[in-house]
Amino acid sequence: MNCKEINESIMDRYFDNELNADEIRELREHLSNCSQCSSDFKSYRKIVDFQKTRLSLASSSIGRDKLVKKLKRRKALPMQIAIGFAAITLSFFGTKTYMDFKNIDNRYKMIVDKSVEMMVSTASSENPVSKGIKSASAEIENTTENIIDLVNDEE
Repeated sequence: MNCKEINESIMDRYFDNELNADEIRELREHLSNCSQCSSDFKSYRKIVDFQKTRLSLASSSIGRDKLVKKLKRRKALPMQIAIGFAAITLSFFGTKTYMDFKNIDNRYKMIVDKSVEMMVSTASSENPVSKGIKSASAEIENTTENIIDLVNDEE
């Protein structure tokens, strides 16, 4: 077999399954020795395979639907990745926000408890009315400063 014969008729007959065993053996021998024909054969094989795939998918409405589905899935992949990333990000920040609010809630609870405790201890130690207005005012101011200090210390 020569290169011209292979390119003009043998390759077509090979892909149409019209060669006998001896012709296939000769073709394979030639392809193993001739790099140009081997390259042409590989290229031609890709074209034939593509055409067979296209014809099998496009020949029926079911095949056409499968092809459209595959193309839509490929198009949807970047959107699915973006949605997944957004969901992960939102859940992370949602959890972080929840934990921050929980910490703030605990902090204010502690401040209120300490404030009540300080006011109760001040009220129980001495009666502000008996000390006079000036003394009671100073104690309230002192308690208020303690509460403000407590709030500022936590920040």
